[in-house]
Amino acid sequence: MPVPTTPLKDIMLRCCAIEKETFEAAGLTCDTYPFFRQAQNSVPYFIHRLGGSQYNYNTEYVQTRAVTVEIYMIVANRTEAYSDEYSEVEDRLFYYIELVRNAFICQNRGRGLPGGAWLCSETYPALPLYLDEYYLDTLGITITGDAGYRELMNSGTGATQVGTVFTLSVPVLQKIGGV
Repeated sequence: MPVPTTPLKDIMLRCCAIEKETFEAAGLTCDTYPFFRQAQNSVPYFIHRLGGSQYNYNTEYVQTRAVTVEIYMIVANRTEAYSDEYSEVEDRLFYYIELVRNAFICQNRGRGLPGGAWLCSETYPALPLYLDEYYLDTLGITITGDAGYRELMNSGTGATQVGTVFTLSVPVLQKIGGV
């Protein structure tokens, strides 16, 4: 029996769509995966991992929590020796960080790039039912930070890869006892 899509999985899928559409709007291509374990050498690509949740409000019937998603953006494979190519890799990383950060900032302001808001995109045009409107107005969908330049080991390929990790916070309203 297939596992039903939960708000947590839906958030990951919507992040993938926003990232892919943001890159396409900038004339770039990328791969996106709504899960963490992905071994690949072609770059750039995004993988996602569920972080923790902070429970903000409970009643007998509903619960509001801020769900954290870690977005790993991989932009290059690091070779054995550093060379002049790394200034270009770092320039690309800095540019991509701004693209992604701006896309999610515009999501938070209700002006998504390239065409949605509140986790909406061309791929997912409808507002997710699990978003808490009160917390959207006060907290928003927020990139709370990025890790800057990081060299990350890809255990699937054995390669050291250059990228960053974004932290995204999404307010979720969920019926108690429901998924």
